[in-house]
Amino acid sequence: MSMGSQVSVFCKDVSNSEVFWTIQFEDGSYIKWCNDDDSEIFPLWSTESRVELTLKRAEEFSGGKPIAISLDTFKTEWLPDLIKNSVSIGPNWSGENLSGSSYEAEELLARIKNCNKST
Repeated sequence: MSMGSQVSVFCKDVSNSEVFWTIQFEDGSYIKWCNDDDSEIFPLWSTESRVELTLKRAEEFSGGKPIAISLDTFKTEWLPDLIKNSVSIGPNWSGENLSGSSYEAEELLARIKNCNKST
């Protein structure tokens, strides 16, 4: 699946379910990715099954578990910190090395909202 397709599916799924999925570890922390330039990306998935597949493929995250975040909770509780800390979102990252595109959180929310208008 191309990166554009991953984002499109992500937006459609989240628009319909109003839920994001991520990985939480036993210590209460969440998955995050650090680029070579020290920028951070917060991977999110559009379905629980996508997270479970990631957990099976990427051994380094095998201690994590899927956690649902409602769209409303994301907007009110997570979004301000993501914006403040310049953390991008990685929608539906996949593969053993977790790869995909990344977006500023506000841009991705706008894409989800636009997807909702077109359905």
